[in-house]
Amino acid sequence: MVLKDSGDKERYAFALGNTVKVAAKFKNEGTANSPQAIEIRYYRSNGQKEDAHSDWVRVATSTIQASNMKVGDTHTENIQFTAPSTIGTYNIVACADRTQDSNNGDGQVVEKHESNNCSKEAVFTVARRTPEDRKKFLRNIMQTIND
Repeated sequence: MVLKDSGDKERYAFALGNTVKVAAKFKNEGTANSPQAIEIRYYRSNGQKEDAHSDWVRVATSTIQASNMKVGDTHTENIQFTAPSTIGTYNIVACADRTQDSNNGDGQVVEKHESNNCSKEAVFTVARRTPEDRKKFLRNIMQTIND
């Protein structure tokens, strides 16, 4: 999973309220084509590692059409969400065939392996300013001092 800023630059540090873009890849590793569209849910949690699933906060939902998930196919879904309004370290995961936020069971699509439906965490930080914004701010201060 790749996180990007509003200018499509890969980034894992955002300012409060920034737009966070997510590109998540999904692959049909099974032996059958997907029989139906697959719902994807994106969850944010606190810290370096995902919280207990009951503590996840859903930030977006998308759908992969069945025609895009034949055996061996890889498909990338792109979504965006707003960075939290609290400074801290967060992570996001994307889960295929997750139709309920808790007690999901096996989802709707019958699969040989239900345990590989969620991505690894993509860790990101939220600060008052991004590192680039801090550099610009400091340059402006230094220029003002030197003028």
